[in-house]
Amino acid sequence: MKEDTTTRYAVLVAGGTGGHINSALTLGEEFEKKGFHIEYISGRRYLDFKLYHGKNCKYLFSYPLIGKSPLNLIKSLFFNLISLFVMIFKFLIKRPRFVFGAGGYVCGPSLLAAFILGIPIFILEQNSVMGLTNKLLSILSKRIFTNFKSIKGLKNSKMVKNYGNPLRKEFFDHAPVPQKTDSFSILTFGGSLGSQEINQLIFDLIKHYHLEIKISILHQIGQNSPPPAPSHPRIDYRRVNYLDDIAKEYQKADFIICRGGAMTISELKFVQRPALIIPIRFHKDLHQVHNAKSLKSEAHFPVYVESASALSDEGCDKLQYLIKTEYFKYEERVKNKMQNRSQQTIKEQENPSSLIAREVLQNV
Repeated sequence: MKEDTTTRYAVLVAGGTGGHINSALTLGEEFEKKGFHIEYISGRRYLDFKLYHGKNCKYLFSYPLIGKSPLNLIKSLFFNLISLFVMIFKFLIKRPRFVFGAGGYVCGPSLLAAFILGIPIFILEQNSVMGLTNKLLSILSKRIFTNFKSIKGLKNSKMVKNYGNPLRKEFFDHAPVPQKTDSFSILTFGGSLGSQEINQLIFDLIKHYHLEIKISILHQIGQNSPPPAPSHPRIDYRRVNYLDDIAKEYQKADFIICRGGAMTISELKFVQRPALIIPIRFHKDLHQVHNAKSLKSEAHFPVYVESASALSDEGCDKLQYLIKTEYFKYEERVKNKMQNRSQQTIKEQENPSSLIAREVLQNV
C-alpha cells in the first residue's frame, strides 16, 4: 500500500538570527533527503525573509514575552495568541509527522500548537544557557538536542541528546590547503546581524595600526552600513553586509574576530582557527560569555575571550598584540599543516544534523 503523503510532511521552526535559521535549513535538507516534505515557520524580521527566500516558509507575527513595558507585554501576548490559533488551525488541516524548533521566540506558539494536538515536538538548544522559550518547551518535548554538554537552566535532562549544532554541508567540502601569502588574513563579523561595537573596534584598529605586519581584513558589517572605514597602507580592507558562504571564508582566514553566538562557537570548533571572541554582555543570562568560556576550556587551538572595552584602549594595543602573537605562530601552522581539516576525509555522518535527524525519526 502506498504511504499516505501526510506521514512524510514535517515542520521546522526558527527565526531571528542566522544561527537559528541556518540550523533549521540544514536539518530541513537532511529530512528532505529522507523523503520528507518540509515546511518552515519563521517570524518577520530581516534575516527571516532573507535566509528563507525561495523556501516553503510561513511567516508569523510573534514577539518575546520579556520586556519592561506592560504595553509591549500585552501586545506580545496578543500576537502570540493569534499565532497559536493560526498554527492550531494549520496543523488540523495538514497534520505534520513532527514539529522541530531550532530557536527563536517564534517557536513558542508553533510548538505549543503542535503539542496541544498531540504532534511530537523536538527542540534544539544551541547555547550553554537555556532561553525562556526553550525552558518552557523543554517540558513538552520528546527530545532536547544540545550544543554543549552542560546547559544552565535545563531541567528535563533525561530527554537530552548532546550532538552539537547542525553545520551546513559547505563545512564538509574539501577546503584548499593553507598556503602562506603576503598578508595575514583576518575574518571579522559580529554575528549574522552585525555588531556596531565590533565595527567600531575594527575602524579604531585601522586608524591606530602600527605593526609592520601586512594584514587583510574581511569585515561583515551587518545590514546597517556604518560610515566608510579609514585606510592604511599595510591593511587591505574589504567589507560586506552579509557573508553568504562563510565556510569558504573561514578556511581562508588565519585569525577570526567574532561574537560568541552558539552557531559561531560550533563553526569555530569545526574549522579550529585561532579566534578572538568578543561576547555580547548586555543579555541578562550572559549566554555568549558562557559559550565563549566553554569553547576556551575545551579547544585545542588558541581562543581569546575579551570585552570590546578591554580591546579599544588608545591605539588598540591589546588587539594588535594578539594579532602579532598569532602572526608569528602562523608560519609554523602552515609548515606543519596544523588546523587543516581538508587533508582528512570527513564523513557526512559526523555532521550533527545526521545524528539529530536519525534520533527524531526513531521517536515519531
